[in-house]
Amino acid sequence: MIKAVREKKRRKKRVLLVGLFVVLLAAAGTISHQLSLSLQDVNRIIQLAVGKISNTQEPVVPEEAVVRGTIYDRTMQELSVSYQLYTLVIHPVELTEREKVARSLSEIIGKDRQEVFAQLKSMQPMVELADDLDQQQVKNVESLKLAGVYCKPREERYYPAHSAAAHLLGFTDKGIGLAGVEALYDPVLHQGIFRQEEVPELDFNGETSLGRKTADLVLTLDLDLQKNIEEQLGRYWKDSGAWRAMALVMEPASGKILAIVSHPGFDPNYFWQANEQATRDQILQKIYLADLIRPLFQQAAEIYDTGISKQALPVTIRAPESGSYQEKIQKYWQQFGLTAPVAWQCKAGSERATPPENHKKYVEKLSGAQLVVGLASLINGGTRVSPYVLENVYDHDRGKMYARNAEAGKRQRVIPPAEGVHLRMKLLAERMFSRKHSFMFVGRTSRVVRQQEATVYYNQELLFAAVPREKPKVVMLMAVDHDRLYPLSPKMYRRKRNDETLAYVGRHLLPSLTKASESPEVTGVPLLKNEKNYQRFLISRRLEQPAEHMLFAEKQHAMPDITGMSLRKGLRRINGLNLEVTIQGSGRIVRQEPAPGTALADARTCRLTLESRI
Repeated sequence: MIKAVREKKRRKKRVLLVGLFVVLLAAAGTISHQLSLSLQDVNRIIQLAVGKISNTQEPVVPEEAVVRGTIYDRTMQELSVSYQLYTLVIHPVELTEREKVARSLSEIIGKDRQEVFAQLKSMQPMVELADDLDQQQVKNVESLKLAGVYCKPREERYYPAHSAAAHLLGFTDKGIGLAGVEALYDPVLHQGIFRQEEVPELDFNGETSLGRKTADLVLTLDLDLQKNIEEQLGRYWKDSGAWRAMALVMEPASGKILAIVSHPGFDPNYFWQANEQATRDQILQKIYLADLIRPLFQQAAEIYDTGISKQALPVTIRAPESGSYQEKIQKYWQQFGLTAPVAWQCKAGSERATPPENHKKYVEKLSGAQLVVGLASLINGGTRVSPYVLENVYDHDRGKMYARNAEAGKRQRVIPPAEGVHLRMKLLAERMFSRKHSFMFVGRTSRVVRQQEATVYYNQELLFAAVPREKPKVVMLMAVDHDRLYPLSPKMYRRKRNDETLAYVGRHLLPSLTKASESPEVTGVPLLKNEKNYQRFLISRRLEQPAEHMLFAEKQHAMPDITGMSLRKGLRRINGLNLEVTIQGSGRIVRQEPAPGTALADARTCRLTLESRI
């Protein structure tokens, strides 16, 4: 009995459902006949229904993301900063009044209304209508409250000073630091917490981790001094036709780097346009002959050897460089640490600079880092310091500045305190190097060196300056490497007659060094991002981006030559070419497919053969 009643109820439900379905079909047919729906409209309804059911096309209105931390100089000027730009995304199937939407959006994004309207009629499920929208444009779009219209954020890194300190700052790609400070302190600048072991030189002040939201870096660099030196040295580098030029300004007592210059340079905003020569690190990798500083070092060795109670002999009547005198010079060269590697806390992957191979009897070659650290130890009382650039880290979550650990950085006493002070006083008082308020030494060397099957020639200039003369607070090392021997160009001869030499450049920079030595430490915390820099960034994106993409596209036309490079450098060179790379072996790249110069229009794979060369 119960079973019969249940069966009867089921039949009634089936009849009702069938009747309802027939009514709906009739209604749909009537509406369809009256509205005359187009194929496109039917397709839109179907896609919208599928999207509602599967929820695969339903976008989420993005919240404001936390961007990469900002890098400041010691005066709180922005060196590297991230901004959010937005892409205007349209889901055509969700739009209703396309003409009205096209009119409203075209006014905001600055595109032709008919062009926008044509894109809104697309059959694609998603259309990117405009790129590089700023925050104000996004607010205007959101105020329209249009269904199917969304703004998708993305992060862009910007370097307001462009090429200034580019070799030190490095660059990023897709939010990851690839070189310089950006790579060295990537855990700090990247969103998310970082711990003590990732930044051992920072004083966490009892905290176990920092950077829950984001963190900013404050460097020891002085941007105004950096720009001034780049301009002055860059002019001399170009006019003299030199191959390379570098400069480094440092506090000899602490190791703080105030400026670091390298020519040729590059703009980290477009780092992919720079070649290997422009991005090469001259401080660690470029080799300079010891002859450049030999007169200055001999003077220092003689003062130290004579001792506190005796007077050093004038440089013009000293014994020649032979026999016991030569051995004595070599002894002090080793003792003062000019051959020692440098603890270089400024670059990822190169914590220590390996000294070049030296001659058995006398040190022949030094890196720029060895030169500046070694000379600084002669005038700071005999202490060998470690150059560094990180001053403070600001944690936005806690709203607090965390300073560098006072014990961080390797310091080594190479000269006893009393002898170190005596050496500094006597050396800085030498008439051949001293001026009224400063100390300046200029050296030049030209030499031809035969190495197995090749002949290498050196033509280099060096300038070492310190201010103030009595007890230097700032030292500057400048070096220029010419790619040819004498005679120089006629233009350079005219400059020499006008006294426009490296010494001339150094003398014009002495007031800036004095000002930097007297500048007080800047205190405070990062404020809002610089509005002028933001506007410059927007202008650069809107005016330079087409040319930027064109240049980048041109570089993709042919396969670059990466044979002989390390795997890391080779992969970096072909980064962005959308190639599937296969690697065989280990060591340096000895063979590549496609071959250098091969058109990449249809290429999708790249095969690299590596081989160790011991």
